[in-house]
Amino acid sequence: MALSFTAGTVHLVNWGFSVGDVATIAGAGRKVGTWLLAQMQDRNLLDFLKLDIDSVFVRRGLIDVTKLHRRWDCKITLLQNGKPINVSHPGGSNIPVIENMDRFTWFMTLVIATLDAAVEPRHVRKIVTELLSKMFEESPNGVEYLLREIPHHIQGWRSSACVRGLLTNADNVWTELEIREQHWPGWVPELDYNQVLRLLLWLSTSTEQQLLTSSSDVFSIALVFREIGLEQIQCTKTEHHDESNDVEGLIKVILETSTTSDTALRSSQQTREGMRIPLHHMEECMSLYPGSRDFSGHLRALFEDGMEAASNGEI
Repeated sequence: MALSFTAGTVHLVNWGFSVGDVATIAGAGRKVGTWLLAQMQDRNLLDFLKLDIDSVFVRRGLIDVTKLHRRWDCKITLLQNGKPINVSHPGGSNIPVIENMDRFTWFMTLVIATLDAAVEPRHVRKIVTELLSKMFEESPNGVEYLLREIPHHIQGWRSSACVRGLLTNADNVWTELEIREQHWPGWVPELDYNQVLRLLLWLSTSTEQQLLTSSSDVFSIALVFREIGLEQIQCTKTEHHDESNDVEGLIKVILETSTTSDTALRSSQQTREGMRIPLHHMEECMSLYPGSRDFSGHLRALFEDGMEAASNGEI
């Protein structure tokens, strides 16, 4: 398995890996998925589902593969005999040492890096499965294949993020946002995963330019995405939002601060005369009740269930 430089091809053995090392890496990739085979696996998946990447990934301009290639592919970290080694091009630190990836593989690699930082590990697969099921819903016959193969793809994207340093970078950004009290400590609660999925689908399958959210976790995830390479994302809060300052070509994630549970819980006010409820997110009225983050999420979920039942005429 060779890694391409700009001028010619340099094999892993030229970096001090034995033929056995290369065979082990490639063989493991066929079984569980590694960074070496991630893009090939993705292409095989799309070919099997008979889908074109442009029909799946509707958002244009979000993934700049050239910039991502220059930023993340000029130095990689590999394990050799159990020890990490940094690999860079002998011709200079600004020259990529591995081949570029396409838009879909880059997007999913960034998604895994971000989810690994923000979401409890055992739930990452669930969110990614729901995301891909929505993205590939035009090919319902491929759902069974997707469910069977998705662990290999996730491992490949995670491996791609790992060797490029994306996992560490995303985790550092998430931790820094926690220190700055941009989100609650720890992982995103399970009851808010539908909001995380909403963000991911908006990024990939929507053409809308703005996403309004009352979740500081979703807002922070958008910040992580921006920091690790999705530079088209602009993040702001409602009190700072001014449409006259919108930049053409950018998409915007807006945090509705007047109704978030974070604002209510951290407020120094002991009483309030009333509450503001966004009509598009009426469930947020439950966030103003005192209690833990999980308790607020549970109340919001009950409210949403009640709204759905009312809309279906079940009560």
